[in-house]
Amino acid sequence: MPDSLELIHQDLAEEVSWGIPSLYNTWAEHRQIDPFIIIWPSRTINFKGQLVNDSIPIQLPDERAERSRAISAAVKETTAWALMLCEQRAEAVVVIFESPMGTKSWHLPLSKHGDVLTLGEPRERVNTDYIGVLWRPVTAGADREGSRYP
Repeated sequence: MPDSLELIHQDLAEEVSWGIPSLYNTWAEHRQIDPFIIIWPSRTINFKGQLVNDSIPIQLPDERAERSRAISAAVKETTAWALMLCEQRAEAVVVIFESPMGTKSWHLPLSKHGDVLTLGEPRERVNTDYIGVLWRPVTAGADREGSRYP
């Protein structure tokens, strides 16, 4: 029987999977996917002047080094418990969900048909891809007081 943290991880990963079909609509309209993250804070937080206790979508810079800094800053600012990254790479659009309990990812391969790139069917992976967030400093210790996660 999974413990409560594993169940939360599974529920959030399922929530992320429900959003995968929307990437096809975005691709059809824009022919690209701009990088973004969705963060699930560990407790109710004040984010940009609003009290938030649910997922927070954040657009990311195109530059990879800036993107890494933006992700780290957002994780720290939101006391994130879980994080989803969506980005277009050379060979696929990749969605990675990560929490202290592991990762789940979806790769939507890019296929060239003449001068048109199309998105293929998602390939799901478990504990293979990672964003690289160091969870322990954010989720451990005295900072856990008031957390909605055990």
